[in-house]
Amino acid sequence: MGRQRDDHELILNRLIVPMENKEDVVYVRGVPVVLQTHFIPAFSTNLDISIMDEAHLRRAPLHIFLKNPDIEEVEEVFRRNLDKLDESYETEAMERFKKVYIPQKDGGEGLQPSFAHSRDLAQICQAVRINMNKNTIDTEVMEDALDKHVLIVLQRMNIDIAQIAHKTRSFRVKTSDMKKTYDVLSHYGASALSFENDSLLFDVDESNSPTEIAEYLAGKDIKVEKIDLIAESEKELRRTLLNW
Repeated sequence: MGRQRDDHELILNRLIVPMENKEDVVYVRGVPVVLQTHFIPAFSTNLDISIMDEAHLRRAPLHIFLKNPDIEEVEEVFRRNLDKLDESYETEAMERFKKVYIPQKDGGEGLQPSFAHSRDLAQICQAVRINMNKNTIDTEVMEDALDKHVLIVLQRMNIDIAQIAHKTRSFRVKTSDMKKTYDVLSHYGASALSFENDSLLFDVDESNSPTEIAEYLAGKDIKVEKIDLIAESEKELRRTLLNW
């Protein structure tokens, strides 16, 4: 949940009945057909758990929280990937790798550790070592590999990868219930919310259309008098940083 085109709440609401009753009703040419739905749903998200309300959580009682791995765990996965590639490495190179994730107060870079970093960086190290015509991975190879790992570079620049390629749409919605609309749009994921006379201005991802937003607000019992798309813009700052 979090990257799909349809709003996550619409999807979760649609699944409440089959999750609760173990059967669902679909209409085929206007004729209701009962379907047995003995399934075990599994939802995954990197958003806050608040995206699911009480009704959803009652029907998904088992929750598992996965935190970022420890530095020692990331290091172990990195070693295993190097061993799988039959690569030898110097102790100093491994210490340089660990320094990427050591907190800044302890002399490191303080980046978020990830198992994916371990896998990808091992492959990059191998390629860099070959290009440098070296027999082992040393600190020079490691430094060059770190500079070539796009997600590590983006973290160093404090850039959220999820926002890089997206355009932003700015909308103006006219409604009589400004406060409730503000709260609902905040939950919807809108940003840059501001008031303008009897209207509310906000930004959302480019995938959102006026019709989708109007339907979402109507589902929250908010009467929309008018909704306009007023601007589309790219995140120029982030594009400039990436080109650099």
